[in-house]
Amino acid sequence: MKRLLFILSILLIISSQIGLGCQTLQNVPVKDSSVLGLMKDNQIPGLSLTLIENGKIVFSKGYGKTRGVFGRAVDSETLFQVASISKPVAAAVALQLVEKGVLSLDAPVLEAPVVVSYLPKPYLESSEKTDSITLHQILNHTSGLSNNLFPKDKRLVNNPGEKFLYSGIGFDYLTEVIRLSTGKTLQAEALELLFDKAGMKNSSFKMPFMMKGNVAPPSMPVMYHIVVFLVPFLLLVLVFTLLLAVCGRILKKQKIVQRYFWVVLIAAAAAELIIVAALLVKLVPIVLVSAVLFVAVYLLLTKVLKKQKLAFIAATAIWIVAALIPVQLPFDITPPGESAAYSLVSNSAELGKFVQCLLDDSADAGWKSMLKKDLMIKPSEYWGLGIGLCDYEGKTFAWHTGINTGATSLFVVDLESKNAVICVTNGNNGIQVASQLVAEYLGVDKIWDVEFAGKR
Repeated sequence: MKRLLFILSILLIISSQIGLGCQTLQNVPVKDSSVLGLMKDNQIPGLSLTLIENGKIVFSKGYGKTRGVFGRAVDSETLFQVASISKPVAAAVALQLVEKGVLSLDAPVLEAPVVVSYLPKPYLESSEKTDSITLHQILNHTSGLSNNLFPKDKRLVNNPGEKFLYSGIGFDYLTEVIRLSTGKTLQAEALELLFDKAGMKNSSFKMPFMMKGNVAPPSMPVMYHIVVFLVPFLLLVLVFTLLLAVCGRILKKQKIVQRYFWVVLIAAAAAELIIVAALLVKLVPIVLVSAVLFVAVYLLLTKVLKKQKLAFIAATAIWIVAALIPVQLPFDITPPGESAAYSLVSNSAELGKFVQCLLDDSADAGWKSMLKKDLMIKPSEYWGLGIGLCDYEGKTFAWHTGINTGATSLFVVDLESKNAVICVTNGNNGIQVASQLVAEYLGVDKIWDVEFAGKR
């Protein structure tokens, strides 16, 4: 009988603890209707949200669709591009390499045990200044390198160590530094030093072009596609029309513009394709499809309306009206490959595990150093090693945003209470949504952006 009573008491204790856990989840101050309302107002197709309370994940859920109207429901395992949140995760990997003695924090990165001379083309052109860049400077954004990744601008903007300048190029360079110093890819090192330890089993720096599977690819408003094509196209049409008019005057043919206007349209579309291919080849499909559709609509309207000018104006008007339709189209223009600057694919739940590693009091010294105020940007705004820090109403918060075209995210951590909000989305306005959730859950109402620090 005593044994039976003992077993029953144990079961009661366990059941009460489970009940308390459920109560914690139910008491999280986030309502589904509120999240869905924010998503609708900001044209966000899919969202992944995780909340941490006292260092423990108490809530994790997916909302919306992976591909807008036609996608599948987002769940807690759906993967997103988390964009620049790649940077603090890669910083944690780099600091583990420092702990292992592979890299040094304050010595030039080129002094690591690598043979740079074997490279057919080094990432940066060798000079006294570029050769002096340290891992410390890369992590706190004082490397002097720019933020212009697409296309890559690898020139020095400032002298290394001179001042803060948020730098995507600096972290892209870190990808190369890790490969050269270890002989392994960033993904391989991340798996060994972070992902396996943290339980981030689905996260990866190897981002393919147009993600597949249970993923929510970047989505952009129809307006983006329209503007990308229409604005430069109309300017080119104007230029070619003027040139044709000048030729008409020289040749004394007054109706040359009306007669050959279709040539102007094709020439403008071709010129735009060449320009786009030179600047960012991933935009070519957008421009090509838009050009074909525009010319097709124009030709159809020409037959219906019998007047070329009227048909052109009508086609343009249709494009402008279409741009106002609140529809998101999945189209990934982010270059594939591995980059510490932008390529991490993950979700809020797995990023929550990363945040837990940072908050763990027994965490490695390298990880803990990320949360120290390493560089003051302005009063109450700082940068740590790979992460933003700020003081707000007597508390210190760690944070980072992620912004790829059509994929935006934010995490904010209260370092005192160990509460956190991690929100990733596949829309352009995800940071606005995440900021409101941070305000509701953490009580921090501020703009989370690095513009204050001279981001280019």
